[in-house]
Amino acid sequence: MLADQLPFDLSTCSIPQAALIIKDEDPPRLSSINVAYRGEIETVVMKALEKQPERRYQAASDLAADLRHILLHEPVSVRPPSTAYQVQRFARRNKAVVGGVAATLLALVLGIVGIARYAYREYQQRNRAEQAQALAQAQTYRVSVAAASHALDNQNVLAARRLLKEAPEAHRGWEWYYLQSKLDASSRLLTSKYQSINNLAFYEDGQTLLARSRQSYVLWNLQRGEIVDEIPGSVDIHAAVSPDLTWFAFVDQRGRAVLRDMKTGRTEVIADAPIDIHRFAISADHQFVALATDSGQLQIRRLPQYDLVHSTALDPVETLSWSPSHNILAARTRTEFIILDVDNAASMTRLQRPAIVQASVIEWDPRGSVVYLSDTRDDEREGEVFRYDVKGRHALPPLVGHTIRPDSIKFYNDGEGVISSSRDGTARLWHADSGTLLQTFRVAIGSAFSATVSRDGALVAMGTRQVPFGCSIRRPVG
Repeated sequence: MLADQLPFDLSTCSIPQAALIIKDEDPPRLSSINVAYRGEIETVVMKALEKQPERRYQAASDLAADLRHILLHEPVSVRPPSTAYQVQRFARRNKAVVGGVAATLLALVLGIVGIARYAYREYQQRNRAEQAQALAQAQTYRVSVAAASHALDNQNVLAARRLLKEAPEAHRGWEWYYLQSKLDASSRLLTSKYQSINNLAFYEDGQTLLARSRQSYVLWNLQRGEIVDEIPGSVDIHAAVSPDLTWFAFVDQRGRAVLRDMKTGRTEVIADAPIDIHRFAISADHQFVALATDSGQLQIRRLPQYDLVHSTALDPVETLSWSPSHNILAARTRTEFIILDVDNAASMTRLQRPAIVQASVIEWDPRGSVVYLSDTRDDEREGEVFRYDVKGRHALPPLVGHTIRPDSIKFYNDGEGVISSSRDGTARLWHADSGTLLQTFRVAIGSAFSATVSRDGALVAMGTRQVPFGCSIRRPVG
């Protein structure tokens, strides 16, 4: 009566449909029809229309009492249905929708839980992997440091340097820096059966060292400290190696003049060579080989046919050396220093020098413009390194410091530096252009017959005449 209409419009419904609507659906609220009924009167009416009997008024007197309270503007005994009840009612009316939403929410929750569990397992696995990696690095560090210490005890400098470099940086402690400091001052002795090492050269790999005695050569593997190849030559015949260390000339034990390809091991015999050869020199481009004899004959032969290009008679030649960039031969006789230009009609420059008894050493700078000669000073017994500018045809200031004439001269760092060694037991580093002495090395016992510097400047090798015979490996300062 308040709304002037029935709760449901059942005029078009069958009786079963009408029964279902009355049973399951809630009637519209009074305030949706007339806002004047919003509040307590709406609550009383909805209470009276509840579907469940236990939620309706239990007696007409209870309904009448609440209506009197409304008329007297007093509080009524009923309250609007709770949210939980309304949700419950909605669920009962819309079981399919609520079931679908619930299933979706459940799947979402289960998915979130599964993802969370997977992420947690991944975190645990990653954490375990990181811990295992850290443990492995720590173990690698301990093994590397222990092996480096053992290598230093056995004077294996190259192995110790490699092992310290492989040690993981994150774990490097005081023991690593201690061994590194020992590495900087360490040395190593390589031994051979030969009584002196007269010439030394590092190969490009930095781990192979060529050592030449008067008549033979030896190849050392520095990593293992072992001789990997050697050629014994004839006694008292000075062998020679090409500047690029690929050819070796010597007189074999049968008295034949032989050239050996050090890469392939192939040998060739110079069939018509003089029988009294005592010196060889191979040009940098492998076009010529120079032969000097005890009888004072100097021959230039063209390779590979060994045709005779030039022959001249001189005082017995003590030392021969080709320019690295030109076909120019430098020779030291007992009283002269000679420059022979093969390409220029074999023109010859002859310089008087102090008389010598033993052979000198000749070395060219990498440009082939300045030739260095180990010699003695004119008025003294001290040694010096005589320098001659071939292009300018004049002498340069000598390198003075050795107390005995140097036995070897080598260039390093692309010709910026020179190392000389002497029987005074020292090897000296010089600045090539200025002639300034940079550093002096001294062997513990005996003479420093030869010395060389590795291509990277990290190692100095000195051939010694101490027992056992061999060479000492050092590290330069700076």
